[in-house]
Amino acid sequence: MAANNESGDPESLRIPFSRIATFVRQVTHDVRNNLNSMDLQAAYVNELVKDPEAVAEVRRIRDLIQSSARHLQALSANFQTAALNLVTYNAKILVEDLRDRLAKTFPAEAQKISWKVNLDEESLEVDVEAFFGSLIELLRNAIQFGGPKADISVEVENENGFFVLQILEAKPAPATPPESWGAEPFVSTRRSGYGLGLYRTRKTLGLHGGGLTIFYDSKRALLVSRVMLPLATPT
Repeated sequence: MAANNESGDPESLRIPFSRIATFVRQVTHDVRNNLNSMDLQAAYVNELVKDPEAVAEVRRIRDLIQSSARHLQALSANFQTAALNLVTYNAKILVEDLRDRLAKTFPAEAQKISWKVNLDEESLEVDVEAFFGSLIELLRNAIQFGGPKADISVEVENENGFFVLQILEAKPAPATPPESWGAEPFVSTRRSGYGLGLYRTRKTLGLHGGGLTIFYDSKRALLVSRVMLPLATPT
């Protein structure tokens, strides 16, 4: 996309996404370095102070610094150039490992999700971390948007030689068409969202030769997120 802007109007400036990604990665890297330095200084102060209240206050400051650094790291990850390292993975074991990882990420919420898995000995070619990251992103959205009373179920099966995983959320029809969610970066229905998680998920699944479809089933009052990947050994 050309960055031509003859009018001089910044609103009409078109910048390639790759340049934006490079800028964000550099800025987050620089800020994280500063935060790490602040954390080291806070750790030194913690060794000097003796008052219990002051020690507790320094600990809270360090927690805030470390939380901010992790937040920036997660943001930067959305702009990393994907380079997949594919391995052959048994589909049934992959689902079991996904459930274990979800339980560690959301221990309370994961217990409420119902699973229906209909697989035999199929396998698929995946970059494990990238693929798990995409599925966790979808499940995180379901949990966070669903709230404490979220009604979520997951169905997994071999459908005509494709690994199909569907996340079903019982809820009223969304205000915006879910088919377009994540189609473009920086578009979010959540006030504090960046509009990058679903966009990266779609890109990652596409690099795997699969895809993501999100739609609302009005007959069943379900929001459906449907992941499809070709099986390595279709049956």
